[in-house]
Amino acid sequence: MWDISSPVFVKGRHWGAFRAGFSMKKTEKAISSLRNKLILIMGFLLLIMVIVIDRVTAVMMKPLLALHDGVEKVAKGDLSFHQTDVSEDEVGDLAKAFNRMTEDLKVYIKNLRKATAEKERIESELNIAREIQLSILPKIFPPFLGMPGLDLFAVLKSAREVGGDLYDFFAMDDEHFCFVIGDVSGKGVPASLFMAVTKTLFKATALKDTPPEVVLERVNAELSAGNEKAMFVTAFFAILNTRTGVVEFSNGGHNLPVIIRKDGSVQYLPRTGGMVVGAMEGMKFEHGTLTLAPGDRFFLYTDGVTEAMDQNKILFSDERLLRELRLLAGLPVKEVLNRLLAMLEDYSKGEQSDDITMMLLEYQGQK
Repeated sequence: MWDISSPVFVKGRHWGAFRAGFSMKKTEKAISSLRNKLILIMGFLLLIMVIVIDRVTAVMMKPLLALHDGVEKVAKGDLSFHQTDVSEDEVGDLAKAFNRMTEDLKVYIKNLRKATAEKERIESELNIAREIQLSILPKIFPPFLGMPGLDLFAVLKSAREVGGDLYDFFAMDDEHFCFVIGDVSGKGVPASLFMAVTKTLFKATALKDTPPEVVLERVNAELSAGNEKAMFVTAFFAILNTRTGVVEFSNGGHNLPVIIRKDGSVQYLPRTGGMVVGAMEGMKFEHGTLTLAPGDRFFLYTDGVTEAMDQNKILFSDERLLRELRLLAGLPVKEVLNRLLAMLEDYSKGEQSDDITMMLLEYQGQK
C-alpha cells in the first residue's frame, strides 16, 4: 500500500494539479479567441446593417426630401413644383396629395386675381359714380343767389360708396327760395340712380306759383309710372318767401324737420298728412305753412341721424337730436352741422349703418 506521505504520492499530486492548470489556460484561451471572433463577426454584421439601413433610408427619404424642397418652394410662392418620383406607398400618396394641392392653389390664385381685378374695376366705377352723384348736389355755401337774408349749410355722408339721400335748394324767383331733402328706399347703385332722377324732377316741376303739395304730386306721378321695382323716396319740400319769412311746405312721409327759434327753443314741425313719394300713382299731399322770424332756423335731416346706433344698438333718438340742437343753437349754421356729424360718428364708432344728410337754413330777414 502506498503511504500518502511518501514523496511519490506528493509528486503525483503536483503533476495532476499542473495538468489541470494547463488545461484551464487552454480553455480560457480558446474562449477568449472565440469571443474575439464573435466580436469581429458582430461588428461586421453591425457594419453591414448600418450600410443596409443607410441605403434603405436614403431610398425611402429621397421622395420625402424632394417633397420637403417642394414645400419650401410653394411656401415662397413658387407653384411650379410637381413631384414626379411617386411611389406606391404612403409617401407616394402624400406626394400625390401635395401635387393636387399645388394645382388647386394655382386655380384658386388665378380665380382670386380675376375676382380682385373685377372688384377693383367695380370699386373704380363706384368711385366715379360717387363723384358724379356728389357733383349734382349744390356745394356753394351760403347760396345767396342774389337773395340777401339767408344762411344755409348742408352735409351728406353715404354709408356706402353711393347712397340714396338727396338735398337741393334753388331760387324759384327773386323772392321764393325752394329747398328739399329726401331719402330713397334701399342703398347702393339703384338708390343712387333713383336719387338722381328724383332730384332732377323736383327742380323741373318746382315752377313759379306752384304750391309745394302740387310739386310732390307731380314728382310722385313721374316716379310711380312704370316703377316695377316699387322704389320710393321720403321727401320734404318747402318754399320760403324771403321777404315775409313765410314757409309753405308739403311732407311726403319724411322725418319731421325741427324749428329752432332765435331764443334757442326747439320743436318738431307739426305733422301733416302725406305718403311716401313714388310708391303709388294718384297720391295727394297736404299743404302746411309756418312763419320764420329773423334769426329763426329750419333744420332738415334724414333718418340716418336719429337712427344712428351705438355698439349696444341704442338709437341716437329724436329726443337727443332736440337736446343737441338746443345746446348748439347759438353757433354758426356750418359749425352746428359739423359738430352734429362728428357727434354721430363718435356715437356709432365709425359703423355707419345708413346715409346721413342734414340741412340747416337760417332766415335773417330783409337787410
